[in-house]
Amino acid sequence: MPVIRISSWTSSMVILVFITMAKHVTSQPGDENNTLLRKYCRLYNSQKPESYIRSLNTVLSSLQRQLSDPQMYYAFARTMDNGDLVYAFAMCREYLSTSRCLACFELAVNKTKTCGLADGGSIIYDDCSIRHENSGVTFGDSDVILDDNARPEAICSNVSASQPITSFNQVVQNLLSDIRDATPRTSNFYIASTRQVPTGNTTVYAIAQCVKNVSQAICRGCLNTAYNNLHACLPNKDGRAIDFFCFMRYSETPFFQSNQTTNIIHFQSGGSSSNSAMIVGVSSAAGLVLLILALLLWYRKKKKPKTIEEAESGLQSDKSYSYQQLRLATHDFGDEFRVGKGGFGEVFKVM
Repeated sequence: MPVIRISSWTSSMVILVFITMAKHVTSQPGDENNTLLRKYCRLYNSQKPESYIRSLNTVLSSLQRQLSDPQMYYAFARTMDNGDLVYAFAMCREYLSTSRCLACFELAVNKTKTCGLADGGSIIYDDCSIRHENSGVTFGDSDVILDDNARPEAICSNVSASQPITSFNQVVQNLLSDIRDATPRTSNFYIASTRQVPTGNTTVYAIAQCVKNVSQAICRGCLNTAYNNLHACLPNKDGRAIDFFCFMRYSETPFFQSNQTTNIIHFQSGGSSSNSAMIVGVSSAAGLVLLILALLLWYRKKKKPKTIEEAESGLQSDKSYSYQQLRLATHDFGDEFRVGKGGFGEVFKVM
């Protein structure tokens, strides 16, 4: 990365240099629907212009490299130059191809140029979001999460839904409520889902997405605000809720493929999928142990009376013999029938 040297600054003109993308990304079919939803620049300028520009170039280049991976839809980077910290994230909707993700990212980077030397800004499109700051070290800082000049908001279409209003509103509200609750429980903080309007042939498409490196609680709170804001859009056919750390959208016009949806059923039970699996595993193990113990107790209980019965049958007999019969059976108590001597006299075997 070449060092940028700026010899002088005036209040009327600011020279700002941004990175040029290493690989030019051409627009893909469908990019015409990638609407710019908000551009926000912080009100304060960096006090160290040269180091700030170098740091910003570094993090934006890192974001681009990360998003070039087909498996990556979220990228985060942070760097410091001459004590000037800059960090940034970029987030693409997960229904995009890599080329469309990078195309949207390039548009967003170009928009950041208009922020000049502002020490932070965010660009939000339908297809992606990008944000850079140097006002805090982590996203946990209240100054970063909340900004009075860029509050959460809903952006609504001005066209009403084609379906009966009551049915359409109910389907949208239920769908958004479900993805609001389920998204923070997923590993990637992203859900795309659809739902059919029962009174017609319309399908509602919706997504919810949070920045990956925020906490589950921040994601949940952000989406709850987005959900509440989207109520103002009904019964319009499209609505988006935008914020720094989450994005929610519904539409009766398809904006992702039917095979790109998320099965949200197992994310609606009150916990994450990993926690649910662990609970099921522990419950199954505990049940198996209890079953084994029950079988052992049953076996011991069943075996004990049988042992006593066998012992008693060996001590008792219904048959009795006369003295004459015993003499005949032992050949008059002959020596060849004597087997030993016990405590009560000699012992003979009988034939």
